[in-house]
Amino acid sequence: MSCRVQYSAPVSASRSLCAPLLIALACTACGPAASPLPTVVEQVDSPLTDLAGLGHVEAVVKLETVPAALLGGVDDVVVDAESGDLLVGDFRSSKQVVRFSAQGRLLATYADAAIQASPDLDLSGFAVLPAGRVALMGGDRILLFDAAGHQIGRQPLTFVADDAAVLGDRIFVRGHPSSAGGPADSVHAFALQDASSGSGSPDDRLLAPAARFHPYDRRRNLYPFQPLHGLAAGGGRVFVPHMLDFAVSVYAADGTPLAQYVFAGDEPGEPSPLWRTPVGEVNDEIRAALRRTVHRVRSLRHYGTGLLLVEADWRREPARVTFCLFDPDAGVLHRYPDLLPVSRAADPARLTFDDVVGTYPGGLVGLLDDPEKVALLGRRDERFAALEHRATDNPLLVLFRIDAPALPVLLPNDPS
Repeated sequence: MSCRVQYSAPVSASRSLCAPLLIALACTACGPAASPLPTVVEQVDSPLTDLAGLGHVEAVVKLETVPAALLGGVDDVVVDAESGDLLVGDFRSSKQVVRFSAQGRLLATYADAAIQASPDLDLSGFAVLPAGRVALMGGDRILLFDAAGHQIGRQPLTFVADDAAVLGDRIFVRGHPSSAGGPADSVHAFALQDASSGSGSPDDRLLAPAARFHPYDRRRNLYPFQPLHGLAAGGGRVFVPHMLDFAVSVYAADGTPLAQYVFAGDEPGEPSPLWRTPVGEVNDEIRAALRRTVHRVRSLRHYGTGLLLVEADWRREPARVTFCLFDPDAGVLHRYPDLLPVSRAADPARLTFDDVVGTYPGGLVGLLDDPEKVALLGRRDERFAALEHRATDNPLLVLFRIDAPALPVLLPNDPS
């Protein structure tokens, strides 16, 4: 795969070894309580246009379609690391999470009757905990279920939950204040406890507050449009994309800052004066103008060897969304400006999904719910040809294994 390189600093063959060292020095210089110095990330742009050039289809899963598990939409998919089960979240339609086996057989559902009955409440995220337990994010509460779907706990929150991720024995919840005077930090960690030995009421003894970190960006009060997935965890680290800037902060499980990556061409600068508009004076015109200043991470997911990152640049006309793979250890962002992994149009010459809804160790989870596209893909892959898919069926999930991105190609005039 050929590449052209756009770097903010000279490239060398040892760059992948230097990045962690630079970050470590920044952390040491600042001390344990300070944030690391921002590190500008190297950027590699690739002309790749077909997702098939980045990896291969590992499995296609036909989800069982039964009345108890009709999915009106799919917002997120998490693969249970212990069992290999597929957990599928439908946040706004059926307002539930459904557990399927790796072969697509229905195993359990997780839902709260009060949220399902409310016209004003939706789910905002979920996380899979050890022993198959599931935590649903619903407004200002975390709802805990055992693997079989029985509710076993409820954790009230002092903020509104937006997203969640799990690392070891901790669940990390990103949220925003329920009022202007709410908590100042946007990520909250809770330690999982053994219900049999916990103290307190049965509703809250499964979780204990453990840490609060990553500053809340008050610009969100003016532009309250969340990234699709604003929290990721893996490899012993928690990754938090900045709310309205193209940057990612990295933390240890206890909230200690480890690194701050600023992606090339978007070093922090003076924000637009529009961001100083009083909240009560923001109208649709001002909000549209604010949107045109935003360049940020639209979605961030950990897939074992790196991060699947979707870049959203609303400063362009038209706005541009770019599929990327980020290697945080090497400090390299692999961008694919001409790659469209998601497209509603059916194209037999190109592998595309109707959505990318999750990741698993080594790859991404694509979704297909268009029978025409499934039929056309059957011309290039016999696994699709053997499937019978109707518009009334639950969608197909595709496990797509990502091959390691190619290393940067050095330019002829590069001094290294």
